[in-house]
Amino acid sequence: MVHELLAARISPGARPDPATILRALLFAIAFGVVAWLGIVMTRYIGRIAAVWLANGLAVALLLRRPRGEWVVLAGAGFAGNIAANLFSGDTIVAAAVLLLLNSLEIALVVAIAARDFGPDSVLESSAIGRFIGAALLGPLAGSLISAAWFAWRDGVPVATGFASWYGSDALGLMIIAPILLSIRRDRPSGLARREAVLIPVVAAALGVLVFSQSHKSLLFLSTPSVLLGAFRLHLLWAMFTLATIAVCSILFTALGLGPIATSALGPVEGISILQVFLATLVMLVMPVVAIIGEHDHLGFAADHGKRLFQGVARATPHR
Repeated sequence: MVHELLAARISPGARPDPATILRALLFAIAFGVVAWLGIVMTRYIGRIAAVWLANGLAVALLLRRPRGEWVVLAGAGFAGNIAANLFSGDTIVAAAVLLLLNSLEIALVVAIAARDFGPDSVLESSAIGRFIGAALLGPLAGSLISAAWFAWRDGVPVATGFASWYGSDALGLMIIAPILLSIRRDRPSGLARREAVLIPVVAAALGVLVFSQSHKSLLFLSTPSVLLGAFRLHLLWAMFTLATIAVCSILFTALGLGPIATSALGPVEGISILQVFLATLVMLVMPVVAIIGEHDHLGFAADHGKRLFQGVARATPHR
């Protein structure tokens, strides 16, 4: 699959349609903005963001679009990435190196996860485990290379550079990509709709409470709302609930507020604690959603089999 993303070609005479061009333009802007925000909000370890969401955005879009669009979309992502790097103050060489590392990671994750997706398909509960595997394996190569790069350029210890890059990118993939890959055209109704609004709002309120103050360590308050979302909501809204906590934790920590930023920990330990905190929430939510989704699927299959059996029984002549 990697060669399909990196070596795909548009045949002579073929031109992207206007919708594809517009989609690529919007993607370039979105990637650039998300990447730039990730960079400027960084307060630890030089140039490595606490959570890098831009690659998750790219992975989700590529997996949900036809492969004939991948070249155009990849080019748009390149443009957005380079623009974000340059606007943040990187040199041309540094911007190019970081672009290549992000591109390698995106290609590897797409290669691993592509078997479960097609145009406009969604992330089903049965594929959550495989997607987690892709999100954990995909950033490995780029993290190793980036660790060597930052060690050579900035003197950052290799282990520190690897852990920071890997944690940042893997978390970004596991937070933003499942949200975008779970969007369906059908919408929840009734109680499900109210819960889909109420639970993320409660999670956001708790996130503000936990991370806007530094007097008391209230990190444990983040877990109940995230678990409630995992048990009550579809994957999309469960991950959206988690994302509200993630945004609050990253934003307030970047502003120097909250229990992590104001602790006695150094910058390296601080970013590690933040990443471990978010990784713990991700590993709480996604397996629960996968198990519940599989349980519901088996229940639907059992009900269908029961109805089919009853239909056959009624249609069978009795003697």
